Amino acid sequence: MSKRIYAIGDIHGCYDQLRAAVAKIKVHAGEHPYRVIFLGDYVDRGPRSREVVDLVRDLVAGTGTAGIWRALRGNHEQMMIAAARGEGLSLWLDNGGIETEASYDGYRDEMQRHLVWMAALPTMIETENHIFVHAGLSPRHSLADQPDEILLWARGWQKHDHDFGRHVVYGHQAAEFPELRPFSSCLDTGACYGGALSVGVFDADTNAGPVEIIETR
Repeated sequence: MSKRIYAIGDIHGCYDQLRAAVAKIKVHAGEHPYRVIFLGDYVDRGPRSREVVDLVRDLVAGTGTAGIWRALRGNHEQMMIAAARGEGLSLWLDNGGIETEASYDGYRDEMQRHLVWMAALPTMIETENHIFVHAGLSPRHSLADQPDEILLWARGWQKHDHDFGRHVVYGHQAAEFPELRPFSSCLDTGACYGGALSVGVFDADTNAGPVEIIETR
C-alpha cells in the first residue's frame, strides 16, 4: 500500500505550474510507492484549462507515470458541466468560463470528451486516515450522506474544527498560505491569482495534516 499521499490544490488552468508540480512529486517520491489526489477545479480563470484537464486525465489513466493518480470534481467543473447542459451559463462565464471557452477554441470534440470525464469524477475520496473533498464537509450529515452541495461549495465550515475521525483535505478557499488546522488542511493557495500551486505530502498511516508542503510558481 502506498505510504505517501500527495494532494494537489486548485489548478484553475495553470498548466505550467501543474507540470512543475508533477515533476516535483515524481522526484520527491523517488522509488517509494505513492498516491496523488487532485482536489478539483482544473478549469476556469487561468489560460490553459484544456491542457490541464488533458494532463490530469492522462495521469489518472496511468499514462506515462508511476504512482496511483485520482481526481475529484470541483465546483468549477460542476459549473462547466451545467453550462453545457444549458443551465447557469452566465454564472460559469462570470467565474472564469470565458477563459476556459477560449482554451477549447478549435477543440470542441475534445471539450465534449472532457465534460463526460468530469461528470464521472467522484466528489469524495476516502482513505484509512484521510478524507479528500473539494470544498468541505458538514457535521450535520454522516460521511455517507454528505450532499454534493456541501462537498463542492461549502465555505467556512473548517472554523468549527470538527473532528470527522479522519483528517479532511480540501481546496476551494484560496489564501496566501495553506490553512492547516488540527482536523483539516486547505491547499488552495490561489495559483490562478499569482500564488503558488500547493501540494500537501501526507503520511498515509497517520491521521494528521501534511508532513511537508511542495510549491510551484
